[in-house]
Formats: sequence, C-alpha cells, structure tokens
Amino acid sequence: MVLAFVLLIIGATLRYYYYFLAQYGLKLVIAISIAILASSVLMTLLRTRPHTYKDSLAFAMVVAILCSFSYESAAANKLKNEKYLSRLAGIVIRYSERNHRPPSSVDEAVEAGDMLPNRGDADGNSYQYLHLTERAFVIQSLGRNQRSDRGAEDDVRLSYVNGNLVSFEELSNWVQQSGTEEEKDRFAAYWPASNKSR
Repeated sequence: MVLAFVLLIIGATLRYYYYFLAQYGLKLVIAISIAILASSVLMTLLRTRPHTYKDSLAFAMVVAILCSFSYESAAANKLKNEKYLSRLAGIVIRYSERNHRPPSSVDEAVEAGDMLPNRGDADGNSYQYLHLTERAFVIQSLGRNQRSDRGAEDDVRLSYVNGNLVSFEELSNWVQQSGTEEEKDRFAAYWPASNKSR
C-alpha cells in the first residue's frame, strides 16, 4: 500500500514537470505499477499469499490515475510549448540586448546560466528560430504531431518585433510598412502567402 502511494506521488511530480525526459519517467513509473499490479494479482490467483484484493485494488487505482496523468490534450500541449518557446525567446532577446545584434541560432544565445532541459520544444520535438531582421524574429514549433495545422491544433508561433511579442498579422504589417527591402524579401521567403503587394 505504501509503495502504491509512493508511485502515485512520483507520477504526480513527473506529470507536472513539463519536459519530455520527465514524461519518459512517468511512463516508466506506469510500467512499474502495472508490473506490480500483475504480480499482485498473479500471487493472489496462485494462492502464494493470503487471498486479499486490497493491494491489487490499490495498484489498479494507481495505474488508472498514472495513465490519466500521461494524457495531454492538444490545447494543453500548445500552452506548454508557448511557455517553453517564450523562455527561448527571452534568451534570444537578452542576447540581442547584450551583443547589439540577434543571434544566428538559439544555441548561439544560450549561455551556461541558461541551461535548457530539452533540445527542441517542450516535448523534445524540433522547433524553428527564424531570424527575419535585425529587429524581428519568430520561434515556432509544429507541436507533438509535427504537422502544420495552421495553428488549429498544437502549433505554436511566437513573433517578436523590437523585443515585444506581437501577433503574426502585426509582424506582417510591420515588415510591410517599416521593413527594408531586404527584410521584406526575407519575410516573403519564409511566408510567400503572407507577401502583400509592395
């Protein structure tokens, strides 16, 4: 019974630690719980211990709760990635302020004090850092499904101009109204459909 409670606490801790290595740990705890449940049921059926279902029921409940912890909706995944990519954007902004130029990649901006728990987005999937201009950049992730859902599912796109978070439409308008020809060309190369007539 105590072991079931300990596994539940470990699972809950891992569930709310957002990064993908913790998610693997949660799956490991679920597998251990299932193995203990199976052995408990087997020992009861083979009568190698007194006939009681209390322990089996406790582990069955723990397995059910842990399995519910492993579920994550597309909206929750999107929110988690927005938070994580905002952290990456903060690193890029601080680098730009210190060096008076944007980094060519997020890895260039990461310093020893900015250790990241993942390579990639919050789930360990790839993300893109698009250095559009000296004043604007975009960080985006396609989410867990790694497909472009045009933002409908778990896609995340964070656009920044002069260190401020803006909508993609505001970024597009800013590039078209205030951007240099080079900035407009670079923006059009990334998003041809967003290219307005100049």
